[in-house]
Amino acid sequence: MTVAAEHEAFAVGLVVEANRQQLDAATIARRARLTTASVTGVMDGTVDPCPRTQQLIAQALGVPPHRLYEQGGW
Repeated sequence: MTVAAEHEAFAVGLVVEANRQQLDAATIARRARLTTASVTGVMDGTVDPCPRTQQLIAQALGVPPHRLYEQGGW
């Protein structure tokens, strides 16, 4: 799987989990101490998150990063 496909899977998993928890990008960003724009960018696929950003987002959602990949089909 390519890096682009990996990032796409993370983005899809993020959206799925955010919807499941009924959280918006601003809430996730606040919890992760990231900007809303960066979380929105990851969610819509315009930002490729580095591993640290992925970890912060997963922690903000209270799930391990691998769950987001799995939910995204990776």
